[in-house]
Amino acid sequence: ATRTNRKVRVLIYGPSGGGKTTSAIRIATGICDAGVDDGRQGIVVFDTENSVDLLAGPGGYTFDKVKPERDPASGKLKLGPDAFIEFLDLVEKQQTKVAVIDSMTHLWQTALDTVDTINRTKNKGIAAWSDVKPGLRKMVQRLLNFDGHLIVTLRSKTEWQIGNNGTGKGSVQKIGTAPVFEQGIEYEFDVVISISPEHIATCEKDRFGIFQDNTYEKPSEQFGRAMIQALVDNVDGEADGHMTELLQAAGELRDAVVDAGHADKVSPDMQTWTNTQSLDWVRTRAALESEQVTLEYIIQLRKRAQDSKKGKQTK
Repeated sequence: ATRTNRKVRVLIYGPSGGGKTTSAIRIATGICDAGVDDGRQGIVVFDTENSVDLLAGPGGYTFDKVKPERDPASGKLKLGPDAFIEFLDLVEKQQTKVAVIDSMTHLWQTALDTVDTINRTKNKGIAAWSDVKPGLRKMVQRLLNFDGHLIVTLRSKTEWQIGNNGTGKGSVQKIGTAPVFEQGIEYEFDVVISISPEHIATCEKDRFGIFQDNTYEKPSEQFGRAMIQALVDNVDGEADGHMTELLQAAGELRDAVVDAGHADKVSPDMQTWTNTQSLDWVRTRAALESEQVTLEYIIQLRKRAQDSKKGKQTK
């Protein structure tokens, strides 16, 4: 079997009934069946939707599940950042191959509820988010640091904008859908898939360059196997180059972006990224720009960041 220590992070979002859970389990199964030996085994699902039981059993898929605990005082499910972090800690300790979070929308809803509770008692307005954001960022950082393959599902919302309908009058126009979570969560994943109510999946982001902008009816196990093969091919190619130099250059690029004041455009946690996480971001950007991940490419990005800072200082 081929061995690689690189991991994939996949986000699947869509409306209720679109097939997010089934797609997540099928992709996870494909990852497990890809024949790559990383010393880990199995699939574990954090089932916040209470929806995976129908996919298990005879003739179904093989996986374990973890249910969120209930708070003994309120009787409500524990769906704050700590619950998700504890799940990832657990499955990482168990050497699980693929962790599935279905879904993470409940974390965002818990954050909104917490802000409402704070404002009912203290009326802090938007400042209430300062009590909530650190927990969310801690959770996102745990996603990035998780030592295993990761698939996350999110519910979707419809986005609208005020536009001109040709009559000279403004009109409300539908411009698409977005995950129900903090804006920019897509940047933290290698592959982002949106699913329609008709079970049609569109790959909106693909660091591997296999699925970008393609549509699929009910993504299958082959989707997971193809991702792992691309991962192996990418790692093998990089192993022939200068991985140490790439990691060091990616870290220097991270520092340059932070120093130029552009970190928030990439990720609110960028300044805490390791060199490996920074290189993952470089790979994503390179795929979007149809570029190869080379030392020269990273140095070029760093120079852009440094030049942008100089431009600010001369204004």
